[in-house]
Amino acid sequence: MADVAPSKGFDTPSTNLPLQVNRFIGRERDLSAVCELLATTRLLTLTGAGGSGKTRLALQVATDLRAEFTHGVWWVELAALTDPLLVPQTVAAVVGIPERAGYTVTAALADALRSQQMLLVLDNCEHLLAPCVQLIDTLLRTCAQVRVMVTSRAALTITGETIWPVLPLRVPEADQSPIAGLLAYEAVQLFMERARTVRPSFTLTPTNAAAVVQLCRRLDGMPLAIELAAARLRALSVAQIVARLDDAYRLLTGGSRSALPRQQTLRAAMDWSYMLLSAQEQACFRRLSVFAGTFSLEAAEAICADESGTADDVLDLLSSLIDKSLVLLEQRFIDQGGEARYRLLETIRHYGQDKLQECAEAATVRRRHRDWYACLAAQAEAATLEAGQERVFDRLEAEHDNLRVALGWSLEQQEAETAAQIGAAIRLFWLLRGHMSEGRSWLERALAGFADQNAVRAKALNAAAILASLQDDYKAAHRLAEEGLALSRTLAERQQTGYALYILGRLARMEGNYAGAVTLFEESLALFRALGQKHDIALVLSGLGLTVLYLGEDERATALCEASLALSRELGDPRAIASWLTNLGIIMLARGDDKRAQALCEESLAIRKALGYKGGCAHTLTVLGGIALQQGAYAQAIACYQESLALRQETGEKEGIASALEGLAAVWGLQGQPVQAARLYGAAESLRTRLGAPLPPMDRPYYEQTVATLRAQLDEPTFLQAWTAGQAMPLAAAIAEAVPVKAHEHLPLTPPSAPVERPSTAPTGGNPFGLTAREFEVLRLLAQGLTSPQIAQQLVIGVVTVNFHVRSIYSKLGVSSRSAATRTAIEHNLVSV
Repeated sequence: MADVAPSKGFDTPSTNLPLQVNRFIGRERDLSAVCELLATTRLLTLTGAGGSGKTRLALQVATDLRAEFTHGVWWVELAALTDPLLVPQTVAAVVGIPERAGYTVTAALADALRSQQMLLVLDNCEHLLAPCVQLIDTLLRTCAQVRVMVTSRAALTITGETIWPVLPLRVPEADQSPIAGLLAYEAVQLFMERARTVRPSFTLTPTNAAAVVQLCRRLDGMPLAIELAAARLRALSVAQIVARLDDAYRLLTGGSRSALPRQQTLRAAMDWSYMLLSAQEQACFRRLSVFAGTFSLEAAEAICADESGTADDVLDLLSSLIDKSLVLLEQRFIDQGGEARYRLLETIRHYGQDKLQECAEAATVRRRHRDWYACLAAQAEAATLEAGQERVFDRLEAEHDNLRVALGWSLEQQEAETAAQIGAAIRLFWLLRGHMSEGRSWLERALAGFADQNAVRAKALNAAAILASLQDDYKAAHRLAEEGLALSRTLAERQQTGYALYILGRLARMEGNYAGAVTLFEESLALFRALGQKHDIALVLSGLGLTVLYLGEDERATALCEASLALSRELGDPRAIASWLTNLGIIMLARGDDKRAQALCEESLAIRKALGYKGGCAHTLTVLGGIALQQGAYAQAIACYQESLALRQETGEKEGIASALEGLAAVWGLQGQPVQAARLYGAAESLRTRLGAPLPPMDRPYYEQTVATLRAQLDEPTFLQAWTAGQAMPLAAAIAEAVPVKAHEHLPLTPPSAPVERPSTAPTGGNPFGLTAREFEVLRLLAQGLTSPQIAQQLVIGVVTVNFHVRSIYSKLGVSSRSAATRTAIEHNLVSV
């Protein structure tokens, strides 16, 4: 037969596009981009998963471009075609080219369309890729004005092809509000439009909005799934539909009877895609369904390879599944400079899990998945002691969903010890990235699931204890840490013994038992020094330093924290460096050096933000708020306290919430709003009472001065009424009151009233050093052995003020220590003994 048939004209209508029976929703960006591409490319393939809306987008594009093609826009439906040899005949029949004896249909088509300016749309080509490629290649080479648009779950991979991925519709965030904002999302628009076709009165209300958002998110914004879900409103509420989505393939049926069979149910759409895969592709797809969220190539290679396969086999299969729109490449990770990561849409993933179960390999693959993530957790734990912690925590954040699956499966299989091992290994990730409630829950569930008195249990007990303490659940933290200490000592696990002692010391300090805390910290420090654990030595040194500060030993506190900081800088541990910088900043603030305190805390905050450590950022912000407050920078103080408050809410650290409320109450009081300040102070006091977390002694004098100022501004009944109302407020209500606090520039700023200077007894030796009356008073108490907090309490002034006087006394006496000042005072009869 001849390759090219003689030209022959034909008369046909200018289009055969199907009429659209409902409104096209959203996709404005896709619609505009595809129309523009068809002006510059001769072959455009719309790819996407089954039910993603490829056909509907192509139909809208074709409809919008009808006037652009002199010889029409032609729609060729290939879904029902099973014989590859009939592809050319089907196209010829649509455009009206008769068969001719002695010529192939392809040749006849090429000759007839040679001078035609038209758009051919070949819909649903994925099962006929080879004959479609052959026909399209011939037409593009011989018919200069013919353009082709294809819809397919897999690209044609032909020269000259431009690919446009048709992604799911945009969905709202989980907590998206208000209602008006929801209607900007395409998935919600589609659901509402299709819902009204079955229930014309259906509207979006505060009652059903959350369920609509959940439905759209659970269905990944997939148009077919959303339309099938909307059809169920004939018999169910939105909330009932959401409740049944775990069995989506049974629920999402009943599509239009006029649609293709595979578009009438979600399972039929997936069955069609699965059937087109090779046996190796099917196996890889099933195994990939064990992943939750995104996953890496390394993980896929470890978990999906056959016993006889290689890593290259998995890469090739994964690439093929991406081409067939069953796996998505998450471009955002590459754009951020990271490694490629992949994802299955949830509806597709559930289908794969069903197939995995049918093939009786679910247990094997899930165990392989769990073991791989247990190994990842162990590697991450070791890496957190090295430089580059941010990358480690970013990796764990990306894998968090898979770690949850590994933990959950371990518990389901009564392998709680492995769950405890994973949880203890990633405890720092949970702590630093604000997942403390979740981490503690996993650890406590794991601990409840096994009773073996071994090293894994001791480590998990300590991990759970530190998370509980950071959430201010002191009772649970004590129970866990004490059990961890007893077990560690029994097992002679000296490192875990040291951790348990440290946690108990931290709890003692938070509860105001400073002497007890020192004893516990010193025992912990001795153990870590014996072991040569430098990271842990630095940890305990700083904790001990902060504790002795509360006992008034500010010089020793400074030395301990500086030693801790130097050790962590030597080790290159940014997390620890940031923590010790803030602790040293607290000490400098107590010693009256607010400029150095601010510089230290700002350096700490920058590191903690880079690490994504929410709880640490909140803590440092509270200290910076206190510094700004003392400097009279009220707007800056408010910003620090409010940001800290928001972060504390995320992490669930209630003692930190109390600190932020107290800071904002002080600002309000200093700005002439005593009633509001008293309410917040009352709420903070109630919270501290419930937690058993008293104010540190160094903070109490300033607190008491501020409260005294509030009392002076109000009559006693008004003050007590406001304070009592604050105590009775739910925590959420107190936080809501704290959020609107603002700096009022035009209000007179009223600092805490300074106590009246009481004249001190005249020194017997006169006043050769030029000391003020207050300095004589401070020197007298200092010589009696009182600490700075004790002096502050005695004189009803702040610790910072006491330390200011102490430095002035040292300068005037020409000494550098308390003992030297006392000796000089006695020698010159400045104080009586």
